[in-house]
Amino acid sequence: MNISNGIIPIATAATTGLATLGIAKLAAKKTGKPVGVPASLVHIYTNDKLDKQAKSEVQKETSKELLKTTGKLYSTSAIIGAGAALAAGCSRTVANSLHSAKIVAGEVLSEIAVSGTSLKEIIKANPQFQKFNALPTPAKAGIVAGFAALSLLAPIARNNASVKAGYIEGKHEAK
Repeated sequence: MNISNGIIPIATAATTGLATLGIAKLAAKKTGKPVGVPASLVHIYTNDKLDKQAKSEVQKETSKELLKTTGKLYSTSAIIGAGAALAAGCSRTVANSLHSAKIVAGEVLSEIAVSGTSLKEIIKANPQFQKFNALPTPAKAGIVAGFAALSLLAPIARNNASVKAGYIEGKHEAK
């Protein structure tokens, strides 16, 4: 392992994290209130209503809930992507609609210029786009639908996970 690519960044991150927690603990003692967003690591660490065992339990339970939420999010996105791929592969109408949408998007992108070059040409020259564009229509439909679902559902899942984490922290606080 190259020191500049491995140990130094890890040591820097660890030191910064510990310093942040230390500063947060000092701020919590001074104000008498936990620091940070409820259920965040800093908030749990500085919450005096949680004993050492409760802090550990909160971390364990919130991590478990986060894994479940993440699994549901990615599973739902994958199912939507698979459905779109199946629809595009089995229906000529869907495939033609996707092709028409691609043409319209290309026309819109050709109207936008960056440093004298149309955005359409910039994107077409991108190696990742060339690989993506070489895929069959069902694969492209699945990828686009899956990423669209992920983009739409991720903020909702994040909000839901935050609410659950706040509840978990609250139920472990000493009354």
